[in-house]
Amino acid sequence: MSVVAVVPARGGSKGILRKNLRPLNGLPLIVHAIRHAQQARLIDRVIVSTEDQEIAEVARRAGAEVPFLRPVELATDDAVDLGVFEHVLHYLKSEEGVVPELLVQVRATSPVRRPVFLDLSVRRMLDRPEADSLRSISTSTQTPYKMWHYTEGSLIAPAMNHAETPDWFDMPRQALPPAFIQDGLVDVVRPRTVLELKTMAGEKLLGLFHAEPAIDVDDFEALTRAGASSIWDEPVPALRGDNLFVLADGTGGGAVDAPTPSALAYVDVDAHDMAEASSRARAASTGALFLRCDLDTWLSDDTLRSLAALAKETGARRVLVPVWDAGNAYQVALGRRKELRRIADYMAGQGVELCLDWDLRPELLYELLGIIGHTSIKVTAGLDRCAALSAEDLDDLELLAHRIGMVYVRDADCEPGTWGSRMPLFLKRLSDGRFRGDIVWVVPRGAKDRAGPPDVTTGRLGRIELGER
Repeated sequence: MSVVAVVPARGGSKGILRKNLRPLNGLPLIVHAIRHAQQARLIDRVIVSTEDQEIAEVARRAGAEVPFLRPVELATDDAVDLGVFEHVLHYLKSEEGVVPELLVQVRATSPVRRPVFLDLSVRRMLDRPEADSLRSISTSTQTPYKMWHYTEGSLIAPAMNHAETPDWFDMPRQALPPAFIQDGLVDVVRPRTVLELKTMAGEKLLGLFHAEPAIDVDDFEALTRAGASSIWDEPVPALRGDNLFVLADGTGGGAVDAPTPSALAYVDVDAHDMAEASSRARAASTGALFLRCDLDTWLSDDTLRSLAALAKETGARRVLVPVWDAGNAYQVALGRRKELRRIADYMAGQGVELCLDWDLRPELLYELLGIIGHTSIKVTAGLDRCAALSAEDLDDLELLAHRIGMVYVRDADCEPGTWGSRMPLFLKRLSDGRFRGDIVWVVPRGAKDRAGPPDVTTGRLGRIELGER
């Protein structure tokens, strides 16, 4: 397998002069793209295509290959990607006798990306050999069904046709089909798509849904936003001492010795009996409290207000919503997208976090969050769901980490024999992905002298004694 990253970088940008060499957090814009490609595990080579000598020299110093200078006719304002990629492929075939399996376009103008995102896109194309190309897509803030063309005589016409619905452009946005936009974080294309079909897209396109903060640097305002992105923040330890809780037998924890964590309790909330739910929530635990409720019972404004009030009254850290239809995950995400976004908006306004308890692998969870498209919605994850801790699992976990509200770790996952190889790596990738959620240590009810959670300062296994509940 040969996967080549191509970083297009012409010198004649207009919105920001010499844009590809503009500094962003201490490095030229193009160097961020080169480093992302270099750090991706599944990319074998990084080639910069430019007509500009200065850009070529900066790229070489950053460790990229610049085996040629792009013809100037392929570096004009109206030059398209197809010609650039045809030129790269013709060079590789004629000069090296090489035809890569995949080409990955890594744009310098999309600097807010994680290298593991490139690996996920390559894996997706390798898993789907029938696909001609892949594009990263994210939720559009504007719907094309409310866009217009200018015609003649100061007249306008709808940009989209929705023949099934008359006057669709006057319908509420929530009633219109969801729209997603290609955002330029990554494109992956097969050489045959470029050389035989003469296109960068092809007939069968994969969309990689994601929840990354995609920023296209086309002006100084976007450059400023890119520099302020939280993606540049230094990682903090995933296990910090104030975010580790014990859950006994799925219902609550017992007393533990400092500095081990506090107890945690779940309370299932029935929208039809809020008084009982309130009573149980107040009595549930002296430690942390999570409320758990069924999605279908929380769709009215009245029930949402009741749930938010209960969370505020009891100091609940978050509201968990189990989603059990794992076999139809994409359809659930698309079909219930509007409901989930509405609930998340309301809860966020009340300072309560909505967390979806969806028993899926990190890769799929990551894409589903991209489909739902709401930045405040979190998910749960579990060490048992990454049991093998393959390189792919760890990449996906790091990608998802900043959207994980809670991680389950079961006692059996961290027996002394497996501690050295599994848990530290799990915690490191959470930290690398800017995880800020809670870690919940699930132990059998009434267990004594279990392996227990790790000591926060040494990273070694500690002992914990749990009382009966």
